[in-house]
Amino acid sequence: EKTHTYKIFCGVSGYSNTLPSISKSFAKSLSTKKSFAEEDDCLNAAWFRNRLAAQFGVQCACKYVKRTQAEIEEQKKMRMIIDEVLRVRKKAILLWYDKIDTCLKS
Repeated sequence: EKTHTYKIFCGVSGYSNTLPSISKSFAKSLSTKKSFAEEDDCLNAAWFRNRLAAQFGVQCACKYVKRTQAEIEEQKKMRMIIDEVLRVRKKAILLWYDKIDTCLKS
């Protein structure tokens, strides 16, 4: 498991004719809780946000964020749950195919 992630943070640059309260609200809406495993993915997402944000006096950037042990453990638990759901689905599909095959043979 990776011990770090990248996140987009946006703030008011002040270079706009937009009211500061609007810029601040827009910056908050552009910041994301989504984490990026790779820095390049985060940089690309920030670049797209900046195309729109500049006219409102907002600047977005990627930041390296160290993950806590609790976050790492939570991700492991989620991955285990997803793996189990997929395993059960696969088993159900195989059983369904067996029933169809049995019906077709009779």
